[in-house]
Amino acid sequence: MTSYFKRAGLSLTLLSLPITSYADLTPLNDEFLGDTVGQSGISIELETKVNIGEFRYTDEGSIALDNVQFGGANKNTFFGRTISSINPTDKLDDMRIDIDSNSNGDLLINMGATSTCIGCVGTSPVDFGLSFDSVRLVSQDNQVSTTIIQDFSMTGYFTAAYMQIKNTGNTGQINAKISFAIDDIDMSIPTLGMSIEDMYIAGSGFHEDQELGFFDIANSGAVARLTIEAVDGYSTGATTSDDVLSISLYGNGGENTPFEADMGFGNINIGNASIGSVTIDDLKLHGTKLHVFGH
Repeated sequence: MTSYFKRAGLSLTLLSLPITSYADLTPLNDEFLGDTVGQSGISIELETKVNIGEFRYTDEGSIALDNVQFGGANKNTFFGRTISSINPTDKLDDMRIDIDSNSNGDLLINMGATSTCIGCVGTSPVDFGLSFDSVRLVSQDNQVSTTIIQDFSMTGYFTAAYMQIKNTGNTGQINAKISFAIDDIDMSIPTLGMSIEDMYIAGSGFHEDQELGFFDIANSGAVARLTIEAVDGYSTGATTSDDVLSISLYGNGGENTPFEADMGFGNINIGNASIGSVTIDDLKLHGTKLHVFGH
């Protein structure tokens, strides 16, 4: 059981790294957010920058992330457009967190810009930036290492994020929703002799809006919903485990709807030469589930 919780903690840590796309803010009329309106609770305004010299996961050998930095994007121009409400700093700032508990005992956490009315439609994003020097595979004796990702950087913003930790009477359940945008990802992949520049992830209508010269933060977003819970007695026939971390990904419409996005790679290099760019339109992920367990 102890090793299960370590693996669950690692998985949640990796999932907490910002993932992607254009912002879309939806009123809090969703089924698991309806009880938040009109409640008293706690509000927190956040300003921070995080530096980690090394993050290392060890089994026998190790996976190490070096010089991780997380904070603000340090810019206010995204997708070629200036967003005047963003204060360009290297800190994660202008962010408000509202914490409430409903009559069922569920914990409700809403996050957005300090200038946005929590529970309202808004267009004020919170910008973020994430970078690290390398991801390395390291031998048990620390004598051999291989760099598999190098010089990673990512900038983007989110307009709103919601989380409900349900009081189910047993292990509980986490439901989350985030509206987000990533306008730039750059990285090198030494193992493949490849580098990627200007990768982005946006809502499924982003490419069509770009063709029309249209820019609408509130309606051009990729929206992801997650359900995270512990499952007891998981079995696939070939694999059986008593304790499993289950993660389900849905689209804006909730369960049985796909996660949708547009994305692209501005430039792909192999060796020292560019092989061009790639555009992916109307990507849909149906019925996506992860079951994480030890072996």
